[in-house]
Amino acid sequence: MKRECVARFVAALLLGMAATGAAQTARLAGGGTEESYPGFDRNDYPGDAALPALRKTFRYTGYWLNKPQGESSNSWVGKRAILRRCGFGFLVLFTGRTDAKIKAEERKGRDAAELGAAEGRAAVAAAAREGFPKNVLIFLDQEEGGRLLPEQAAYLFA
Repeated sequence: MKRECVARFVAALLLGMAATGAAQTARLAGGGTEESYPGFDRNDYPGDAALPALRKTFRYTGYWLNKPQGESSNSWVGKRAILRRCGFGFLVLFTGRTDAKIKAEERKGRDAAELGAAEGRAAVAAAAREGFPKNVLIFLDQEEGGRLLPEQAAYLFA
């Protein structure tokens, strides 16, 4: 597999991002402070008109490159430019296959690693289409917690 095609396709378990209101300051062990950056994550794009009000509270947003889990479409496509104009940063997200879907593909003769590599390339291509830089960090949302099963590992680390 061509690992360079998926080098930025990073697996992360995203359990949800809690919104805390305005940016807060945390006291570090050494006495210094560190600013936090609250963000929001939702499956449906909130709408252009809502962005100024959201920006008063949030510094970044989750940005879906493909359909969020359980959705039939992706309403975030083409919205990067307006979000940038409103001052948002991004947590770039790609929905990965659940274990059940990986196993279903394996029963059809498709290798989990092959599937993971293909979807990694799809994530990189989608990020490029949306105008993200080549070195953008893409988080894989697999929607399953617990132990990492062998087929999931093959898919994730392809």
